[in-house]
Amino acid sequence: MPASFDPQKMTISSTLSSQLETLNFSNVLVGEVWFCSGQSNMYRPIGGIPGVKDSRVEGCDAVLSLPEQPMLRLFCDDEHPLWKSMKWQTARPETLELFSAVAYFFGRRLLDELDVPVGLVHVSRGGTMIQAWTPEQYAFQAPVTVKYAELYEQSKPMIQEYNRAFKEYRENRRNGAKRPDPLPPEIDTARTFANVSGLYERDWLNRWCLLPYRVSSGIRASSMPVARGLRVTMIKCCRH
Repeated sequence: MPASFDPQKMTISSTLSSQLETLNFSNVLVGEVWFCSGQSNMYRPIGGIPGVKDSRVEGCDAVLSLPEQPMLRLFCDDEHPLWKSMKWQTARPETLELFSAVAYFFGRRLLDELDVPVGLVHVSRGGTMIQAWTPEQYAFQAPVTVKYAELYEQSKPMIQEYNRAFKEYRENRRNGAKRPDPLPPEIDTARTFANVSGLYERDWLNRWCLLPYRVSSGIRASSMPVARGLRVTMIKCCRH
């Protein structure tokens, strides 16, 4: 279907059960849809992280003073009541305040330059690594995954002991607990390969059911060297 700013109606019928089932949708736009994920830098809302001082994004007031932008639609995996309806929301002050700043400014540029409606699906988890969002069969095509996954297995006892000690430190640091000595840099990187594909399977596959769909476009905010080594692999897997 060609891109269109004109709201459309869509009817989906199914005969999988003994009876004909029909779903009707209205106000449907046709255009770009981008999947946006990453760590806390992607998560950071325009209005700031709740409870975190001075976390509002520069230029926040100007963005939140804009009128509703009905051709820019937002969908967010978040526990806030606004998003629990599991429906697309238009970009307007009350939704933008709670939406990823990186994703919004990217989507706004797409809307201006491509002149088509834009939908942004935002799913971020603070502190997560790109390998956790990449399907296992693709992640292990990247040499960096093979290298650190093997090192993780070789160093598992040391990593598990560090994780135990660090958890104990976090729970008791206000009582003067000592922070454990850091792991060697390479082993510390290997520690992040304990969950290859975990978030892809839990959130993208099981929660959002993206498995049957080919994703042509996505953005992920991360600047770590390991992430740079896996970014091309992740894009390839999404497009297949």
